[in-house]
Amino acid sequence: MSPPRWLALGGGGYDLQAVARAWTLAYGVLSEQHFDDRLPTEYSSEHGIDELRDPDDLRLTDQILADSRQFAEASVQSVQRLIFPTHGLGTV
Repeated sequence: MSPPRWLALGGGGYDLQAVARAWTLAYGVLSEQHFDDRLPTEYSSEHGIDELRDPDDLRLTDQILADSRQFAEASVQSVQRLIFPTHGLGTV
């Protein structure tokens, strides 16, 4: 059995630092690598951010979590409806 294939789709982002960090983490998952949280000094001093990951103590309200889940589920359904048929894929 061949390993599963990845399809990585990029989205827009207005916070370029967050987008760069997110794609770095996604690339780590895709390539089975773990990246240290400490960013290189050159990057940190230029961009004013020291860590790759956001702090763990971020607090989100139940409403924000529910809205985020609903948005994510709707996005997945749209991809399944619009893109999967083009590639002969069924829904999961």
